[in-house]
Amino acid sequence: MPLQEAVISGGAKRLRPVLMTTITTLFGMLPLALSKGEGSELWRPLGISMLG
Repeated sequence: MPLQEAVISGGAKRLRPVLMTTITTLFGMLPLALSKGEGSELWRPLGISMLG
């Protein structure tokens, strides 16, 4: 198998798991970044930095 074909095939197989991990991380950190309750001043910077 030529290198270019191998890279394209490998990229196509790994794209879905990478996107799923990224999306779950974003949705998991969203409540931390948007929270306004007690103790949120401690967790909010973590959520914001993870969201980018």
